[in-house]
Amino acid sequence: MVAWLTDVSPAHWVADRLHPFAQDTGSVVPEGFEAYGRLLHPIGPRRQRWADMASRHGKVVHAEMQFHLLGRVPGDDPTWGSLPVEERAALVDLLRPYTTTPDRCWLAAWEGSGVDDGGVDARLELPNRSYLLAGGSVELASASVLPRPMDQSYNLWWPQDRSWLVSTEVDYAWTYVGGTRALVDELLVDGRLEVLEARLTDRPFYDSDVLNAALS
Repeated sequence: MVAWLTDVSPAHWVADRLHPFAQDTGSVVPEGFEAYGRLLHPIGPRRQRWADMASRHGKVVHAEMQFHLLGRVPGDDPTWGSLPVEERAALVDLLRPYTTTPDRCWLAAWEGSGVDDGGVDARLELPNRSYLLAGGSVELASASVLPRPMDQSYNLWWPQDRSWLVSTEVDYAWTYVGGTRALVDELLVDGRLEVLEARLTDRPFYDSDVLNAALS
């Protein structure tokens, strides 16, 4: 079981940098980074890419695209609210060189994911979300907060030096990464991940994909 912390003060800075709840991308990933990436969770057991599905159905790949408008097959969906294992491992590998504190990181899990809080009452309170907080090396982000065979990623994780942050909102089928320009550029070209450039003003909501809605 994860050793949850009774002191969540190392995470208070996150709330100070978020936009109001459900306003835009900046509502789930904090301000202050040079660049941002939107990491799309692979589709179904065959781990298809969103761009491939969009291409097959004559849809447009863009920063605010939404999965339900890409011509999906029922039951063939990406993982919602949890970054898959393979993507977690790739991110840990990519992010480690971009922090001076890889062995001192903070990781938060949404309390509604079914995680055992072990009787710990302390919570990181963000708009409309409450999280348990753990500490450890960046490699801890590869682990699940739920026992096998279930899998659930941490929803937020970052190093002590705050050089980057990973955010998987519970209602999204993608994950945001904020960091340096060089880090995001590397994410965009790494073949293990499907990443789009993101802006804090993007609107990542069900009705925000006006380009593909017009093609439907």
